[in-house]
Amino acid sequence: MEKRIKTLYIVTIAAIMAFLGMQMYWLYGRYEFSLREYEHHTEAVIADVIVEYNKERDKKGTGDINTSYSMSHGVDSAGNTSRKVTVSSSFNGRKLLGIDEERNLTDEEKERLAEIVSDSLQRIEEKKRPNPKWRCIC
Repeated sequence: MEKRIKTLYIVTIAAIMAFLGMQMYWLYGRYEFSLREYEHHTEAVIADVIVEYNKERDKKGTGDINTSYSMSHGVDSAGNTSRKVTVSSSFNGRKLLGIDEERNLTDEEKERLAEIVSDSLQRIEEKKRPNPKWRCIC
């Protein structure tokens, strides 16, 4: 009788372990599926935003500036995945400087263009910095 109870316990424990293993496998698969779904949704939202941004630029007459994006995925040595989105804008420097003719820029014009771009990047960096007056209480 004791042997039957012991066997029943072992079979029950094995069934529970198998059930837990199947649940873990299913949950991990669902987790990976959700990550891919979120990634595709995010990529679609980014693409839509870039298209809308370019349309707004065209309406305002700054159609020479084109914005694009790229997404990259990586896995580090610990197996953690990372996703990186890079948004880039390209523009016609001659148009920005107010030069209508198609020619190479002089050194002075290149320096002036670099200053304009640098000033713009500094303003962007200032906007990205958190305001010291505001604090997040999380």
